[in-house]
Amino acid sequence: MSGKFAESDLDTKGIENALARAAQRAAKIAIETGTPLVLWKDGHIVEIYPEQLSHQDSQINILPGINS
Repeated sequence: MSGKFAESDLDTKGIENALARAAQRAAKIAIETGTPLVLWKDGHIVEIYPEQLSHQDSQINILPGINS
């Protein structure tokens, strides 16, 4: 049974990594195209405009607890 937990943990980690990569890619695309990132934060939709980001900020922690 412990094997199932370990496999589940690996699956979860893989999902977290995929979400983190997708978030970073979305930030990079927002900068490149001049479009805002649209996020759900504290129960509200939030737009982060490219002026608020820079290319090095595209590594920001968009998904807290996942890519930190």
